[in-house]
Amino acid sequence: MNYTMPFYCCIVIPFALFCASAAEDDPNAGKTSPERIGTVRVGGTGTFDLDTLYHDGAEQWRWLSVPHSRLVLNPSLITERSTPLCNLLALHVGHWHGAHPERLQGLAAIRVLDAATVAHSSRTWHQCLTPNADWISETGPWIFEGATAQQDNDKATIAVEAAGDPWGHAALTITPPFPARAGFIRISAPDVRGAWALKIGHEDLPVDAYVQHDTQRAGVYTYDLTQVDGWRDRESFEVKFFAVGDNAAATLASLEIALHEDDPDMGRAATVDSCWHPHQLSFAAQYETDATHIAGRDFFHDEDTIVRLLDVHVKGDAPAVLRVEGHSQADPGHLDEPKGAIAFQRDGYAHALALTQQLETGYAVPEGFAAAQDGFRWWFDVPLTPGKTRLAFTVSFATGDNAQDAALQQATQTRDHAAGLAARKTAWREMLGRVPAPEHFGITDIDAKGVTAAEHRRAYYAAWTFVLQNVLPPMPENAYPYPQTPTGKPSLWSEGASKARASAAWESFFAQQLLVHIDPDTAWDAFEGMMMQVDADGWLDGEVLPSRKAETAWVLYSNTGDRTRLEKVYPPISRYLRWREKNPRWIYRDHDNPHQRDSNFVDSLLLDLHYAKQIATRLGLDADEWRAMGERVTEAYLQWFFPEEYPHPVQYYYKDTNTHDAGHATWVCSGLYLDGLPDWADEALMELFLSMYDPARDLAGLDFYKHPVGAMISHGLLRRGLEEKARGYMQAVLRDIIRATRFSENYSFEPLRGWGVEDSMFGAATVIEFTLMLNGMRIDGPPAQAHTISNISPQ
Repeated sequence: MNYTMPFYCCIVIPFALFCASAAEDDPNAGKTSPERIGTVRVGGTGTFDLDTLYHDGAEQWRWLSVPHSRLVLNPSLITERSTPLCNLLALHVGHWHGAHPERLQGLAAIRVLDAATVAHSSRTWHQCLTPNADWISETGPWIFEGATAQQDNDKATIAVEAAGDPWGHAALTITPPFPARAGFIRISAPDVRGAWALKIGHEDLPVDAYVQHDTQRAGVYTYDLTQVDGWRDRESFEVKFFAVGDNAAATLASLEIALHEDDPDMGRAATVDSCWHPHQLSFAAQYETDATHIAGRDFFHDEDTIVRLLDVHVKGDAPAVLRVEGHSQADPGHLDEPKGAIAFQRDGYAHALALTQQLETGYAVPEGFAAAQDGFRWWFDVPLTPGKTRLAFTVSFATGDNAQDAALQQATQTRDHAAGLAARKTAWREMLGRVPAPEHFGITDIDAKGVTAAEHRRAYYAAWTFVLQNVLPPMPENAYPYPQTPTGKPSLWSEGASKARASAAWESFFAQQLLVHIDPDTAWDAFEGMMMQVDADGWLDGEVLPSRKAETAWVLYSNTGDRTRLEKVYPPISRYLRWREKNPRWIYRDHDNPHQRDSNFVDSLLLDLHYAKQIATRLGLDADEWRAMGERVTEAYLQWFFPEEYPHPVQYYYKDTNTHDAGHATWVCSGLYLDGLPDWADEALMELFLSMYDPARDLAGLDFYKHPVGAMISHGLLRRGLEEKARGYMQAVLRDIIRATRFSENYSFEPLRGWGVEDSMFGAATVIEFTLMLNGMRIDGPPAQAHTISNISPQ
């Protein structure tokens, strides 16, 4: 593709030293956006052809949710990627409730069994192990290595024994009454300091196998032992519970084992194909000898209910049984066999699962339906007859009083699934029809490395799908009446402020800046909720991240003209900026060095001070405080991060020792955004960028990529009139995010990969913002003033 692509030029609001003659206000704030900016239809296409947006490749996305739902399918648990659909057709659900979300891994799975196998009763063994005083005594069954145990009622806290040691563990030998072919292990770890991990060891393993890699998450977790490396027909094995990290400790409340003799490979599909769509996850499974074929789809019937539709086609007359099975993270389950359902009560919420069959007269419990539970295993069996059968498996969640009854009622009374799926598809057709619609896709200026225009378009609209699905509803149990725009709903990240742990004081602001173009009320509500948590001293608890608060307020105001809401958030923004000047550094858990100064935190503060000055002026208030603070911070920035003994500007300065650390050059390059720096500083930043920049290399040659930094770099290049380099940089990043296949927090190369939080708003935000910029539209301000078009032919 070779065309002349419109591209906005470098009309960027003067910045950083706060003494330039910038426009003090925006007379167009809140006015209707133009129909077109550059080659972008600002209001979208009206309706969107949803059938053109799907991903059936090996690296397809697996997340799925809907706006304002607590639920997400196939969560990735922060740094773990969600797995492809397995040949058990496992259904995984993340649920946001209370302080931390839960990942209900393997909530349900499907097998197709022959009738003779179902009739055979295999042995099972279930034991709940509570670490009481006898169990953890010197003569008890637990063996400790590099760890100590402190008893507290029916819980034990396992702590690393010596300062500086990387880990310690408690080991327990499990000897079932028969060789176990399959089973589950469930662990309750209610409190964590540092991290914990879980491993399995036995004589056939040269190295212990991970059941759970190092995690900082507390909660209840259930694991399928057949998925653990080296597991097969175990007569005896060790379970090892680790506290990980210097001075780490993790509390163990219970350990439950459920083992059985069933062949774990029995009844699995021979082949499985799957496909991601914004409104559903579809799949097809073929079973051995081609006797049974299942076509299915998972979708959200409503915000609290997930439906899996199954079209089962059986050839021949061999008796077979479809088994839906799972394990709970709560005991006991309430089995209601006449309704074809089972429900589980948790602390403050419940979920229920029901199986129905579509008949000519409607839906009913399938004929011959049977159900059972054993320990925390449960299963539903449905006899299959030759021909076609449509089944619906429904999972409903409820919170508050009588949650179990409410979930059970919803699961068993959800009907007309085809109409529900059609309505969901229509809703997504309308939502994506409202997002800004670029005309041009594709990597045109540099080596595309195989990325096509169609793949770019798919990633762009998938990124908007991610933004819209990502919204969480208010969570009254946390005394938080506001929606949230999480770091990434599928990642289950929850390190934010205590009442809104899903919201990061960085990623969430970018989500709000995007969402204002589609759902301004939710964008404002989510922003207001976060800012109302800033205390009198300017502290916002949770992970402390670079400031983008005044910028977000200005973007929301510029697109809505809502002065009342701007006035409401200005005081907490002001308190936060005063605190931030004293603390321009990362603070997270036990990482809190008051002497550290971080260049990206400082230049992000300068960015926010620019917007704070504009907000104050718009509200008729004195902006001198922000102008003076900007001058102080700029002077400190030049003193801290441009040491003579280093060839380039650096990322870190330590006040107590008057020393520096080069850090990551990419972080430092975000300073390119700053306007009005002395020529020597400006040239030093540009020299650092050019020493790495090569658009033929992955990520344009820079040592890593992260959206807030990359956006500041691209704007800085444009401010200097370096349009060719800006285009090369943005297209390289777009190309490589698409090749890396995930919306990740960070990207690195050699090999090219996404890492950090997955799936993350940062990756999605980059795909959206850079695509729009390459089509002539800026989104970091009022659309009517946020662009200028120049025609640049691809080189």
